Amino acid sequence: MKILHCADLHMDSPMETHMTREQAAKRNAEILMSFQRMTEYAEKEKVRVVLIAGDLFDGERVTRRTVESVLLSLIHISEPTRRTPISYAVFCLKKKKKQT
Repeated sequence: MKILHCADLHMDSPMETHMTREQAAKRNAEILMSFQRMTEYAEKEKVRVVLIAGDLFDGERVTRRTVESVLLSLIHISEPTRRTPISYAVFCLKKKKKQT
């Protein structure tokens, strides 16, 4: 069984310490694109479990657009099996039905 793990993405973090707002916005867009590519990879490689540990979003700063993008990526490939608002989410990927 293939398992894909990622952690502490902190999507929509302000990254105020080391970046300007423009740099932070660009980096946040890159992080979101990487997440979307990760879910595409999981589907392509027939990964059965995606484990997201730590902080997926950066607290209440997350935009609706980011949340919707993440959920669409996960819904496209998965069936949520367990979610807790505190620390982690586990998604088991759908088995593709064979067409006859």
